[in-house]
Amino acid sequence: MASQPDGSGRNRGSITNRQCRNCGAYVSNQFARVFGNNQNRVYACLDCSTTRDLREGVATEG
Repeated sequence: MASQPDGSGRNRGSITNRQCRNCGAYVSNQFARVFGNNQNRVYACLDCSTTRDLREGVATEG
């Protein structure tokens, strides 16, 4: 029985736009669009920063 690929095309352990680049926590696409930088990359999330810091743009800095 052949195993089927998952179709993701990603290596395990790689950071995606659905992860915080600071702590690795999952973030939604909407969160990345709102709080991330122009490439929807998030450098802080609700797990590792405060909502005040997020509103001030901490998630866009790398």
